Amino acid sequence: MWRVRATWQGGNIGTGFTNLFFEGGVSTAQAAADAARAFFNTAYGSGGMLPSGISITFDPTVTDINVETGLMGGEESVTTPLAVTGGDSTVYAAVAGACVTWVTNGFVGGKRVRGRTFLVPVGGQGLQANGTLGTTFLTGLATACNNLIAAAPSFSVWHRPASVAAGGGQLFQVLQAKVADKTAYLTSRR
Repeated sequence: MWRVRATWQGGNIGTGFTNLFFEGGVSTAQAAADAARAFFNTAYGSGGMLPSGISITFDPTVTDINVETGLMGGEESVTTPLAVTGGDSTVYAAVAGACVTWVTNGFVGGKRVRGRTFLVPVGGQGLQANGTLGTTFLTGLATACNNLIAAAPSFSVWHRPASVAAGGGQLFQVLQAKVADKTAYLTSRR
């Protein structure tokens, strides 16, 4: 599988990472990187709802990871996607934004496999006066999610193995995205 890493930095948020996973294949590394960039760019309205001073950058390589063990098998160089740069100069809360829940048809240990992606922070342009997510932001985020799900290679959720020795990692294609019309809070960045 391919792992595309997006790095968040600037403002008062510190530095954080978002990892997105895609089905692997030599010819798909660039497509995975481009799909990841398009997701963030569309979700944030070309940066118009991302606070000023914050940027989302992408690695110049896409990592090939063994699904079963989680071990890196190499890296594929890609044309580095352009950064998504914040252009919203209104006030924002550094820990508040949106959360996307990615739904799959996979089950492990009797539980449905789901993933989450936090889009934190969201600038004031992406919020309503009552503190919930704005209609324009939600519409853009829905479009971004649908485009990512429809992209090739297939966007997926990775269920990590219990350990490298035990193996057992599995990759499940994302079929649907759910976003609640309320702010989500991110308490740490890793």
